[in-house]
Amino acid sequence: MTFGEFVRIRRLDVELSLREFCTQAETDPSNWSKIERGILPAPANREFLESVAKLLKLKKGEKDWYTFFDLASLSQQKIHDDVFENENVIST
Repeated sequence: MTFGEFVRIRRLDVELSLREFCTQAETDPSNWSKIERGILPAPANREFLESVAKLLKLKKGEKDWYTFFDLASLSQQKIHDDVFENENVIST
């Protein structure tokens, strides 16, 4: 599953149309549609991603919260910041 697919499924689960979601997220519907379709990568701004996660009713610490951020990192083709904060990963 891609970041865009995950977000689209969650957005529909919380019953937000693309336009409603984008109005609340203060983002452009055309660009967000491209993210959901996998044409553009996930936004890189952590604060913005956290606000999107809250709109999607993801709860910090739950599996879907981590999935959301992991998929965002994958779509950006970078290693998630949490990996660098894990001493077990860094020491190996």
